[in-house]
Amino acid sequence: MKLGKILVCLLVIWGCVGLLTACTDKEDLFGYTVLSDGVRIDDVRFADAIIVPEQIEGQPVVEIGESAFYQNTCTSVTLPSSLQTIGESAFYRCHNIKQITVPAGTTCMMGNPFFRCSGLETVTVEPGNSMYCDIDGVLFDAVGQTLLAYPEGRQDKTYQIPQGVTQIAAVAFGYATNLETLIIPESVVTFPDYNLFEITPEITLQVTPGSAAESYATQHGLSVEYAK
Repeated sequence: MKLGKILVCLLVIWGCVGLLTACTDKEDLFGYTVLSDGVRIDDVRFADAIIVPEQIEGQPVVEIGESAFYQNTCTSVTLPSSLQTIGESAFYRCHNIKQITVPAGTTCMMGNPFFRCSGLETVTVEPGNSMYCDIDGVLFDAVGQTLLAYPEGRQDKTYQIPQGVTQIAAVAFGYATNLETLIIPESVVTFPDYNLFEITPEITLQVTPGSAAESYATQHGLSVEYAK
């Protein structure tokens, strides 16, 4: 009788292990919706290294949906060349990702999809992307005039926005807790309607007297020092 119970328990355990193993298959790892032009990834189960496939059910994966990776504990994500759209907050609170590469064919990113990725140090955009580029690991539009996303896990204490940038997008800096000094050139004339930073006490804006950046800092009560 006891032997029978032991065998039953072992079969249950083996069955559970089989279920866990099955979750590595792409149909089990991803929740998705088949659209008219391809597949949208809606949610992603936890795994260490996640490779988003080029196709699911024979259809190209064209979109990562809003908050699809929400609080995922993965340490790396590989996006497919078929990807066209990344939804708003797609990687929200994915704290363990240090680097991510945006494919050349991705032409639409809603807001800052990497908001609250506290470990993210570098965003890379593949050459040939018509809408985005990276400058030293920071995400910009293709012509380098709009700063879209500063990686929140970047270790630098000081960041100098390149000369020629004219706009800083909403939530571009978010929770960049390591940043202490942001150097803003006179060329930047467009800012969000609210504070650039979620955490501000230790951040100083280095600006040119009479510039739009100086006015912005004064309006939002940010610490200022003047460019030498």
